[in-house]
Parts: sequence; C-alpha cells; structure tokens
Amino acid sequence: MLQLKESGHNDGGRHTFYRALKTFLYWWEDEVEPDNWSNPIRKAKPPKLSIEPLKPANLADIKAMITTCDKTFTGRRDKAILLALLDTVARAKELIEMKVDNFN
Repeated sequence: MLQLKESGHNDGGRHTFYRALKTFLYWWEDEVEPDNWSNPIRKAKPPKLSIEPLKPANLADIKAMITTCDKTFTGRRDKAILLALLDTVARAKELIEMKVDNFN
C-alpha cells in the first residue's frame, strides 16, 4: 500500500486495491486451504479514506459540454442527460438505473 501512495495513487484508488486484494486472499483461503498458511490480510489495516468533499465542476466546463451537443438525436440525448444530472444531482449510475415509470 505504501508503494501505491508513493506512486501518486489517491486514497480511493489505494482502498480499491486493498479491497480487491482482500477479496482474493479470502477466496484463496477458502478454496485452496493451504497448510500452515495464515492469511496476511487479517493483520493489515485498510487505508483510510479522506472525507473531504470533491471540488465542484467548473461552470465554464459544464457550459462547454452542453454547447457541444448538436441537434442530432444523440446530441439532444446527451444534452438531456447532462441537464438531468445537473438538475437532480444524481450520480451517473443512478440516472442509468432509472426507468420511465420513475418519472411523472
């Protein structure tokens, strides 16, 4: 984990790596069951995540993204997606999971 920090990975990236490694080692322990082997992840502490909020998007960048949407079907679709994300403050995954029945 220290090597990841020194190479410039952020807290979220190091935590993702830790979770993947932990999952693999628990799988290895359950499936392979090696003799005289103790899982080293049990002694490792997960990296701490910072609780600082992310910086908001630059307004000029948002305007530039919206103005690049042309009058084609995909351009209007992309503009609608961008505006929906801005208006609802939803995450992209939340917007993707919405169904037509969710809207009034």
